[in-house]
Amino acid sequence: LTHGDVGDRMLATKIRRKAGPVFLKEGCWIGARAVILPGITIGVQAVVGAGAVVTDDVPDFTVVAGVPAREIRKLGSKGRD
Repeated sequence: LTHGDVGDRMLATKIRRKAGPVFLKEGCWIGARAVILPGITIGVQAVVGAGAVVTDDVPDFTVVAGVPAREIRKLGSKGRD
C-alpha cells in the first residue's frame, strides 16, 4: 500500500477481507498480542506464544510461536513434558 491508498473505499477494492469464527478448545492458552486468523482451531491444551500470527490449525498439546506461528514442541498428554 502507498500513501495514495487512503480511506476505506480504496482499501476495500484492493484487499479482500475474510471473517469467521476462531475455535478455542479446552485448556488452550493464547499469549498477549497473538493474532489468530479466521477459521483457525486451537487444540486442547495447546499454547500460542505472545505475538504469534497463527495461520494454520494448532494440534492438541502443541506449542506454537513466531510469525507465522510454527510448532516449537509437543506437550505430554497432560499438558506437560
